[in-house]
Amino acid sequence: MIENTFTFRRADREMYRAGKLFPKWKQKYGPTMLFRAIKPDSRQVPPYGFGELMVGMHYLDMGFEVFWTDDGTDPRWWPKAEADPGYLKTLAVLGEDATRFVCRSHPQPPDLIVFDRRNRFFLVEVKLPGDRLTDGQKQFFPNIERYLARMLPKAKRSQHLPRGHWFELMRLRVEKRIGSQNAQELFDGDLPLFENVS
Repeated sequence: MIENTFTFRRADREMYRAGKLFPKWKQKYGPTMLFRAIKPDSRQVPPYGFGELMVGMHYLDMGFEVFWTDDGTDPRWWPKAEADPGYLKTLAVLGEDATRFVCRSHPQPPDLIVFDRRNRFFLVEVKLPGDRLTDGQKQFFPNIERYLARMLPKAKRSQHLPRGHWFELMRLRVEKRIGSQNAQELFDGDLPLFENVS
């Protein structure tokens, strides 16, 4: 498992909570499965998923296809949602045994599965500032990586991650201020900052 950091603006999280950011994202990314799978509440803003959506959009912008492994609304978990396009694609690429292993309900599966244009994939777990891996995740996620390395051809692993890695832990952090300007504005004015911390 490789660990990376993704930086976001504090104001974006507040705008998301206030329901002002999600409609803009939905307008831009609505046709993608990342957004089509969301079943919003009555305010049309999902009560979950800020971090997962930020990271998912990052990969969509890079040309990847992104699916949830759990839509956050159904206690049955993803493997039982046989009509879900993400599940069907994962089943086709990973096979039934690997899909069952990766997406089992306990411990909770990783947040996202990301495919490149050649149907190679990697898994992503997203953690907001202050969130930590649970004890179950600390054991399960390395087991996923060992299982995939042992059971699947290397040709199915996305070239996005370094050799031997199938899994990315993406830690989100709030941008740091630099004087009166924030680091985000100094970088490019719009895009979240991303860095590899391994």
